[in-house]
Amino acid sequence: MSLFGKKPEERTVLVLDVGQGSAGSALVRISQTEAPKLFGEFRAHLPVGEFREIGVLARHAKQTATQALLHAAEVASRVRQHPAAGAAGVIESVAVFLAPPWGAPDLAREEPEFSNDMAEALRDMMRAHLEVPHRLHTRAGAALHGARVIFPGDALLLIISTEAMELLHAKDGAAVSYAFIPVGTHVLLRTLRAHGGLSWQEARSALRIGHRHFKEPLDAAYDHLARELSAAMRGLRNPPRSVLVLAEEPYGERLARELADRSEFSTLFPQGSTIRPMLARHASPYVAAHAQSLDLNLMLEALYLDSIIQLS
Repeated sequence: MSLFGKKPEERTVLVLDVGQGSAGSALVRISQTEAPKLFGEFRAHLPVGEFREIGVLARHAKQTATQALLHAAEVASRVRQHPAAGAAGVIESVAVFLAPPWGAPDLAREEPEFSNDMAEALRDMMRAHLEVPHRLHTRAGAALHGARVIFPGDALLLIISTEAMELLHAKDGAAVSYAFIPVGTHVLLRTLRAHGGLSWQEARSALRIGHRHFKEPLDAAYDHLARELSAAMRGLRNPPRSVLVLAEEPYGERLARELADRSEFSTLFPQGSTIRPMLARHASPYVAAHAQSLDLNLMLEALYLDSIIQLS
């Protein structure tokens, strides 16, 4: 209890995470005295297609973002009916986190850059459903803050989503270089289909469990990813000794292991460097989340909000 018995202020923020292949949402309870709490986590996924033209991706992203927002709003409405916990359902603001090509850091301008079309569509959607302030952020910004907290030190962050991969070089706690390439986990699925003749479901299963029957197409898929990464990193000066791989679970751990096994990628770094995943369990000591399937992006975004929201 604080001075004179006044209860520490708490605040609920709706987090909306919009990528190329999915949109997620959660309610985050920010407190002066405790770690941020996530509840009502939800993620809607886009179907995997043979190829993704930007206009098609944008249309589907807006639809899944609406679905995620409405889910969070419904959870908040139910919480407000609870006699004891009703205050936790009062949404004070919305924080939207965007992945490329909708949002990315612009280090030259020292501020994020957002797609005007996507930003305006999301603003219209939020005005239609919630009369609260909102602010746009980048997924990369939340990942950078999370890496500073969880794995302090210089590192190259590989933020891998479904249709894009972000490369962010962190030095002394700040981003010193950034790039993204249009290659993500869905490219791995497409490579598995092309080389192994697998269905989408079989390709997902092979990527998750690494079945020995799919070794040849799996090797081709990871070789392709390593080549793309290596080409994107040729201009990187003074590479760090630590590489952190952030990807949707359960891909992160496997992707880190496969990249470490490929010399065309691992030899780009000094001898003795480490390539490891940053997983949801690593964020668990810093964010209270109890969903059956933990969402790394939402957890890192909650941790970031906890660092920037000032409570009186």
